[in-house]
Order: sequence, then C-alpha cells, then structure tokens
Amino acid sequence: MLEQNQELSESKQFLSSINGFVTKLLDQDDIQTISWEIAENVIHSFGFTDCVIYILNEEKGCLEQVAAYGSKDAGEHTIKDPIQLPLGQGIVGSVAMSGIAEIIPDTSKDPRYIADDEVRLSEITVPIVFENKVIGIIDSEHPEADFFTEKHLETLTIIANLAANRLKNAKSKRRQEKAEKELRESETKLRTVINSALDAIITIDDKGRIKEW
Repeated sequence: MLEQNQELSESKQFLSSINGFVTKLLDQDDIQTISWEIAENVIHSFGFTDCVIYILNEEKGCLEQVAAYGSKDAGEHTIKDPIQLPLGQGIVGSVAMSGIAEIIPDTSKDPRYIADDEVRLSEITVPIVFENKVIGIIDSEHPEADFFTEKHLETLTIIANLAANRLKNAKSKRRQEKAEKELRESETKLRTVINSALDAIITIDDKGRIKEW
C-alpha cells in the first residue's frame, strides 16, 4: 500500500511538471529559453541533482551544451565550462547517433562514459527528435548507481517530444535571423561601395537587363 501511494505521488509530481512545462512552452521560440526551462524547472521538480541540455550544431557536427542544472549551472543562464561532443562520442553522442534513449545503471561499467565536471555512477540520456532527426539531448547523471527508473525515462521522453517542435522552430528562427542579418550587412557594404564610387555602376542580371544604376 505504501509503495502504491509513493508511485501515485511520483506520477502526480511528474504530471504536474509536464503540465507546467507545456504552459510555459506555448509562448517560447528561443533555443536558450526552452533549454533552460527544461533544465531549471522541470528537472528540478524531479529531484535530480544534475541535468544538461545539448543542442545539435549541424554545421560543426557536434552537440553543444546550452543549459544546465546542478554544478554546471554558473548562474544567470550561463554554463560553467561548457563542452562540445562530437556525434558518436560518449553516451550522449551515442544516443544522438542512434536516436534511442538509454539508462546506464552503472557508468563505471560502460566504456563510453565521459566524466564532465565530476564522476557520477548512473546516467539517463534521452534524445530530442523531430521528424526522425535528433536535434538535441536531455542528459542527467546521479551519484548513486541504479538511480534512474523506467518512469523517469517515460517522463523525460514526453518532455523531449513536447520540446522537439518548439526547438525546431527556434532553430529555424535563428537561421532566418542570421540570414537576414548577413543580407543587411551585404546590402550595407554594397551601398557604401556605390555611394563612394567615382565611376558609374550598373547592375545587370543574367538576361542582360539593367536592375540598378
């Protein structure tokens, strides 16, 4: 009876965290904000001691730490000594390659384990997947072996699924803003050249039509 009550209490706790996450996620379209929301609020409510959110940098082909809870949290939404992991490296990199979540009961027996800030004995790693592509990772470690359960895995998977679409939109928005910034800078440079030129400048398209002069 006591065990059933404990399981019910944990289920309510996890459900409450998910509901709160969904509510706060509705108006967010920034990668940093979404990632810190997962790390600071959701993970904290589970009683975890550590969590790091990784986002895939497709250009570099690596996973970058963008948010953290625990000893990696340096305050004011900054990470202490952030690292990058190549795809396939460590447990995090392996999960990013396979797209399959893993619970590691004892990291000392897993040769893939890479200690970041300190050695911990258990780890849970859940991919954030959008349209069959891994775009990020939720990774949590704990000093005790066999700490993480299937219930933890189920709940983190739900959170990863909820965050996936928002993170994808946020990444698209970031790329668009970068492209628009580069276009503005290019136009500014061109205009500077034109305005300072002593000779006439004519712009012609590939069909020989004058576009600007």
